[in-house]
Amino acid sequence: MIAWNTAAKVAKGVIATFSPENPVALAAMESSLEAFSSQAQQLVQDASGLTLNTTSLGVRVTTRAQWVDANVSSMSLLLDPLVAKISAAVPGPFAAIGAQAGAVQFGLLFGWMSRRVLGQYDAALFANSDANSSGVAPIYMVGSNILSLEDKFGFPKAQFERWVLLHELTHKLQFEAVPWMLTHYHGLVSSLIEQMNFGPVVLFYARSCLVGGL
Repeated sequence: MIAWNTAAKVAKGVIATFSPENPVALAAMESSLEAFSSQAQQLVQDASGLTLNTTSLGVRVTTRAQWVDANVSSMSLLLDPLVAKISAAVPGPFAAIGAQAGAVQFGLLFGWMSRRVLGQYDAALFANSDANSSGVAPIYMVGSNILSLEDKFGFPKAQFERWVLLHELTHKLQFEAVPWMLTHYHGLVSSLIEQMNFGPVVLFYARSCLVGGL
C-alpha cells in the first residue's frame, strides 16, 4: 500500500518553500463566495437546464495544505484497491519499498499541483470521500492560487473568483443533477480497477523500476 501519511508530509514540505498564505484574504474570499453561491447556482441551472436538489454547495476556500489533505484522502480511496492487487503479487520487501517510494512520488506531485490548482469538484473524479455531514460533495477553491493569478494579471477579484466557482459548479451539476451519473461513473472506475491484471512481465518491469530507483 502507499504510505499516504508520508505523501502528505512530503507535499507539505514542498508547500513550505512557497510564499506564506494570507488567512485574512482567504476568509474574505470565502465570505464573498458564500454570498454569491445562491446566485451562482441559479445562473448555472438556468444555462444548463439542470437542477440541483440542494441549496448547499459545499464551497470551501482552502489553503494549499488543506487541498493536499483532501486529495490524499480521495486518492487513497481510489487507488488503494489497485495498489493492494499489486502488493499481493510482489514480494514483501519490494512491496514495502514501493509503499515509501510511491508516497514520495505522490507527495512531490501533490506539492507541485497545490500551487497550480484553482478549483476542484471532488466527487467528479473520486469517491466523494470528503463529503460533509449532509452528504454534500465539496467544491474546493484554493484561495492563494486564485489570489496569485488575480495579482499577476490584474483580474477583477470578485469576478475571477466567481468565474472559477461557476466553472466548478458546472461540474457539480453534471454529476449530481443527473440521478444516475455519479453512481455510474464510480462503478466504471471500480470495474476498471477490478479487471486490471498484472502479469509477470508487468510485475518484473515494476520491480526493475523500483530497484533502479534505489
